[in-house]
Amino acid sequence: MFCAPVQIHRAQHIIRIKIGDIPRGTPVPHFSGSTSAGAAAAMPTVHKNILASESIAFANFFDSLTPDSPCSNVVEITGYPHHIVETAIKFCYFRNFVVPLTFEDAILLLQFFDEYKIELLKKQFVEFLINQISVTTVTRLGQCAIKCHAKQLQEKCDAFYYNR
Repeated sequence: MFCAPVQIHRAQHIIRIKIGDIPRGTPVPHFSGSTSAGAAAAMPTVHKNILASESIAFANFFDSLTPDSPCSNVVEITGYPHHIVETAIKFCYFRNFVVPLTFEDAILLLQFFDEYKIELLKKQFVEFLINQISVTTVTRLGQCAIKCHAKQLQEKCDAFYYNR
């Protein structure tokens, strides 16, 4: 039995995902830190079914493809640094994936999860960011909450702000 993977090609802030077939049980993708054009030869493989099961946006995209579509094997992710896309995909594989994150990385991941409709991870990051609310972060988190349609985070920021 085969499941379709996607391959990720990095070129600055454009991530191209190529769809193909690989056997079940293929290990989790390994991402290299290289962003050179030569890195395309060593593209990591990501299972299409993993992305589709986590993301309504990816599932809808994959469902809309036909074999004769001109772009039937490519999707581009723009606007996010490579390390954010890599981390987001690894979170799709492992809910308890541990990686050191900066405050800005956590906000970018929440934005990624919102944009690509990865609801379970979005909820986890909202809960994480609620615990990060402080005098120095409340404004930035409030703006992020509005942009990401994170009502719970927005309410907590409002409560923090008005109770000060």
